[in-house]
Amino acid sequence: MGKSTLTGTELIDCAKANAILGIAVAACNCGYEEDIDRFLEALKNAGKEMGVKIEQFEDLITEKQRNLKVRSTRILPH
Repeated sequence: MGKSTLTGTELIDCAKANAILGIAVAACNCGYEEDIDRFLEALKNAGKEMGVKIEQFEDLITEKQRNLKVRSTRILPH
């Protein structure tokens, strides 16, 4: 691995910022490369340390991010 893996609040912040891009991108940008299982485990542990329960990756996507994604979706003609 080229980058060091993030932990704690830095991991949560990075994962939240990248959540809308998907779990693979978030894991890579947080230093976990393609190791999604290790990324999720670290994320759950970081949440536990902060007193926040993270059950699934999608819990990190904010309502604002969801709304932006919906508005940016285009329907193209055939």
